[in-house]
Amino acid sequence: MNTKADLIVWSETNINSLYLPDYYERLEHYPPERPLLPFIREKQVPFAIGGVVRLPQTKNQIKREQEGFSVEEINFGNAILIFDSDAKLDGYSAKSQLVPFAEAIPYADSLWMQKLMQKVAGFSSGWTAGSEIRLFPLALKSGNTVRIANLVCFEDAFTDLCRKMNNLGADVFVNLTNDSWSKTNSAEIQHFVVASFRALEFRKPLIRSTNSGYTVVVDAYGNRIADLPLFVSDALSVSVPLYKNQLTTYARFGNWVPLCSALFVLFHCLLFLKNKIHAKVKSKENLKGKKDIERTLTKEDSNENS
Repeated sequence: MNTKADLIVWSETNINSLYLPDYYERLEHYPPERPLLPFIREKQVPFAIGGVVRLPQTKNQIKREQEGFSVEEINFGNAILIFDSDAKLDGYSAKSQLVPFAEAIPYADSLWMQKLMQKVAGFSSGWTAGSEIRLFPLALKSGNTVRIANLVCFEDAFTDLCRKMNNLGADVFVNLTNDSWSKTNSAEIQHFVVASFRALEFRKPLIRSTNSGYTVVVDAYGNRIADLPLFVSDALSVSVPLYKNQLTTYARFGNWVPLCSALFVLFHCLLFLKNKIHAKVKSKENLKGKKDIERTLTKEDSNENS
């Protein structure tokens, strides 16, 4: 494309050896081969980059401090970092839907769980979930502004989260993923298929930038506009179509339609089972009544013969 981009999107956890905002200044000289902040200023384009952020203390940590315990652990979040065209950190959105045990340990704030995991697995902490849903406004060169809903990795599979972002006024879903752990084509495609339904459900374009996964742009009707091959280092320049916000059926009602349908099917299954049991009991009663009548007739015949 000859025109300058409105946004450059990189994949999940690109910046993984420094955490922000504490070490923001170090990005002036890191990575040493080509420091990030001067690179962004050179391009004069906003960036969405996967990285690590330091999050505030959790409620349990604050409570433990108030009780006199020493809390030394730092909470790290897996986040999307938004840099403006002058390399200023505009903000971040930390992943809120964490994969149990792979990214987060249940009850990790509790001392008993930390001791147990340290003893069993050799580690006692993971990512800390983000607690805030944020949309980031992006000023386009056309003069319009779009609101970006940021999704980290498997967050694009959580319909409730995407629904909240949509109903807050999101114009486009941007997903940063690192699927390199799978090393299989099937896992990459399965993740994409699940994610693509978000575009259909909310009539919003979906931009996926992945590390070794399926990098693709999907329009509001589920059509793939452009993509990259799996497990190939490459870049993609795409003009993403934007659509007028509309409140779809799914955005309005969420999972109520499938839930009501499931309850309707369950009700009729139970009704069918009840009728079948009733018919079986009735059949047994009829059979028993028939046998009783036969016994009575046999007894009467026996009395007459005697």
